[in-house]
Amino acid sequence: MAGIKIDVDLDGKDEIVAKLTKFAATSRQLKPAFQQITSRAMVTGRFQAPRYGGKTRASLKGKASNLKSHLSAGNGSYNSHGGGIYVEMNHAGTRWDGQAPNPWLYRTLNANRTFAVQRVRREIIRKKDEAGL
Repeated sequence: MAGIKIDVDLDGKDEIVAKLTKFAATSRQLKPAFQQITSRAMVTGRFQAPRYGGKTRASLKGKASNLKSHLSAGNGSYNSHGGGIYVEMNHAGTRWDGQAPNPWLYRTLNANRTFAVQRVRREIIRKKDEAGL
């Protein structure tokens, strides 16, 4: 039985493949966007944090990587008012003085959600333009 073989040669195929390869290599490197998201969330978080003694607010830390922005508060210490136990008590409202829950980290993240989505989209579009697509 005979088969049919069809060869197709496209002009510019190598150029398109090179652009797609460049975009694939850089599309997951979004650290500038996540650094801006972290910085903005840190400012919002300082305003949202409980103001009892200022230790919870002072314990807010942010960290950005290529694909993530991470906020945390407290350090896990049992004896520091900025420690993780104290921060959890502020958040859940389980302090000894009848404090109401104060989920300030959730409010901080929610307040920055729209900015974060738009900023990541802009960064991906910039990477696409740099690749020539």
